[in-house]
Amino acid sequence: MKDRVLYIVSGDLWGGAEAQVLLQTQALKALGWQVHVLLFNEGETFSRYAAAGLDCHLLRETPGIPVFSRKLVNRIRQIAPDIIAAHGYKESFAAFAASLCCRIPWISTFHGLSENYTGFAAFKSRFYMAMYLHLSRIHASRIIAVSSSLARQLGIEHLRKLVIITNVAQCAADASAPTVFGGRPAIAFVGRLAPVKRADLALQAFAILLRQREDEGKEKPHLYVIGDGPERPKLSVLANSPPLAGCVHFLGFRNDAASLIGQADALLISSDSEGIPTVLLEAIAAVTPVASTDVGGISDVLAGLPGYPSALAPRGDAPQLAIALARVIEMRLNESEKTAIRTAFADHFSPATAAQKLDAMYREILAKSTNKEITPCTKA
Repeated sequence: MKDRVLYIVSGDLWGGAEAQVLLQTQALKALGWQVHVLLFNEGETFSRYAAAGLDCHLLRETPGIPVFSRKLVNRIRQIAPDIIAAHGYKESFAAFAASLCCRIPWISTFHGLSENYTGFAAFKSRFYMAMYLHLSRIHASRIIAVSSSLARQLGIEHLRKLVIITNVAQCAADASAPTVFGGRPAIAFVGRLAPVKRADLALQAFAILLRQREDEGKEKPHLYVIGDGPERPKLSVLANSPPLAGCVHFLGFRNDAASLIGQADALLISSDSEGIPTVLLEAIAAVTPVASTDVGGISDVLAGLPGYPSALAPRGDAPQLAIALARVIEMRLNESEKTAIRTAFADHFSPATAAQKLDAMYREILAKSTNKEITPCTKA
């Protein structure tokens, strides 16, 4: 019988972590694993996972921890996984409860740091992160971080149970697909419009760039904001002020975001905090130049790709980010250089590469928990 892994994902939004789970689980299925996903919400994530052919189980969050915990344990007993992979703090609490009651080993995955909340929300977020870390340190069989930089920030870089498995992306999307850019120089910002992504900083840097281009008599690029979130009303006000007016376009949530990244002249990342953003990997797969703040594991990824058209700026520094953006939109590679980058990308950041690492780790854990040797999976 094939081994069964259960991924626990909240499912309350579609973001980088949810996209990573989809890519990894599909690659694990190709290696012969039975993959199940337990979600707490029915939304975009649930729909995408179900459409991809994953065995999805919905367990709605209900008031009262005892009632929800009992339903959770009963559902996990029905699924009967050999191992559990938790992505997030609620998910890790659920995996811990299941491990106590069902004696199932579990793995905790950290995709990034806490959001940039303020007030009581910031206190609550820090408290949950501290509990999440403590629970993972003491009780998880392994802890996965998506970059060495993130592990250092979390203070877990010396843990023996730590495993670094970087985020992944599919090969480049079809850049010949219909575009919304209209032939104009296009800069893409892709992400949730939440405080941590600092789309306001992206607009500030873009405004500086527009003034510079105007002074130099160069064609003005346009900024396309792909994504939605609570910051959009404030950002719309900023975008309607000079010199941004008419040059910033809000496209909302798009299923074809990866394709649009491949068609853009540059990708702009302005976050205050990241693990390894999926949009960065999608840009690399398409060999789209990247201007980014130097946060999380972004510099680690770019350091492993010499010759890739990119430029970094300090966190929160709009003038330096504008300089980085001005630099990358002028960068051009020939076909041999693009081929070399795509080859390096496939070697390090493909879903199959991550799945091989996960397969080896899961089997090592299962071998220890059952005191027997387990041979690696082979493709069906």
